[in-house]
Amino acid sequence: MKINLETRWVLDDEPLDTRVIELLRAIERTGSLSKGREKLLSYRQAWSKLGALAKRLRKPLVRFERGRGSSLTPFGAALLAADQQARASLEEPHRQIVADLVSALANMRSASTRLHLSAHASHDLALAALRDRLRDSNTLDLELHFKGSLDALDDLVEGRCEMAGFHMPMGRLARQSEPLFARRLLRKPFTIAHFATRCQGLMLPRGNPGRIRRLSQVTQPGIRFVNRQSGSGTRLLFDALLTDAGISPAQITGYGTEEFTHAAVAASVACGMADAGFGIEAAARQSRLVFIPLARERYFLAFQDSSSAATVRLLTFLRSRAWRSLLAQYPGYTGRSAGRTISATSILPSEG
Repeated sequence: MKINLETRWVLDDEPLDTRVIELLRAIERTGSLSKGREKLLSYRQAWSKLGALAKRLRKPLVRFERGRGSSLTPFGAALLAADQQARASLEEPHRQIVADLVSALANMRSASTRLHLSAHASHDLALAALRDRLRDSNTLDLELHFKGSLDALDDLVEGRCEMAGFHMPMGRLARQSEPLFARRLLRKPFTIAHFATRCQGLMLPRGNPGRIRRLSQVTQPGIRFVNRQSGSGTRLLFDALLTDAGISPAQITGYGTEEFTHAAVAASVACGMADAGFGIEAAARQSRLVFIPLARERYFLAFQDSSSAATVRLLTFLRSRAWRSLLAQYPGYTGRSAGRTISATSILPSEG
């Protein structure tokens, strides 16, 4: 049984035909209603659907010019951008709700012998993919809840989860945030495991209209920035980069504008709500954005009990060829040491 949770627009209590959004997306991509409606509707049906919706909204959605094809009107483009923003922002919450429901149904069907591991972690696309692969292969139920790196470690310290995912910058940038991690990682004898190394940087609109090439240029007048939430590992990294470059947050328009996932930051830039953001390369590439790499970092997993059956099964999978193959699908990631355990002091520059 496959369960999905969909995002749909409703106008005056009547659901909007999702094929209209697909038509707008195809027209934006191809510049033609004839090409855009292929595999969706007949030409007459496509014309009728677009016309009916435009009439209801009292705004034209598509502009037709003889000999020049079709293009979206400003209102049509705004509707498509809003749909993209909504889907990106709701993708992870929907996935989490579906995962919770699937897990609940499985538990009700039988006294399952599958292993469970509760995890609180900083948002990461590869970690979400790991959860889905483990669940689909009946290997392990990874009950994953995304939150900031520091919040995830706090929950691990307080016993509210069995695993915490967090990330730390590499090189000299690590020293700026080290005290925040040290006071948590050294509280108890946690087992730390490598998960992945990933790249973070600036996310910019396609074509890079602001001609941004380096961090200092996000302070230019007219550049609207979108940030990650305070306490997240990505926010700590971005602040470290600003300090290293001698840039004050007050110089950045939109520094206080926050999103809670990399995908939401990318969507904000992709739909024109922001001119620049900061996050992982994989999220930028998924939204077909320009990406300027600024830093590499290591993503770690911390465990309450490294000897539990669930933890052992997870670490075994991370060392497998199947995991390396899956991780290779995400730009900016490497996982050569995935699943290898290390001490907390070895990842803290002043302690190791």
